[in-house]
Amino acid sequence: MGDELRLLGYREPTGLWSRRVPPPPRHPNVRAYQIDFSSRGDRVSGRLWMPRGGGEHPLVLLQHGA
Repeated sequence: MGDELRLLGYREPTGLWSRRVPPPPRHPNVRAYQIDFSSRGDRVSGRLWMPRGGGEHPLVLLQHGA
């Protein structure tokens, strides 16, 4: 996860920071990360859960209504 991520159409990198955290008790078979990135000058934090093993996987983003 060391690659610099960029949003399509934007010159500014997302400024992604991540650190590995323990998986949630109900989902012990995932790799879990605490993530933070910059978005239009604001910081956005979240959790990233990835299946163990390699290969491509779909991405689901969940956001609260605010």
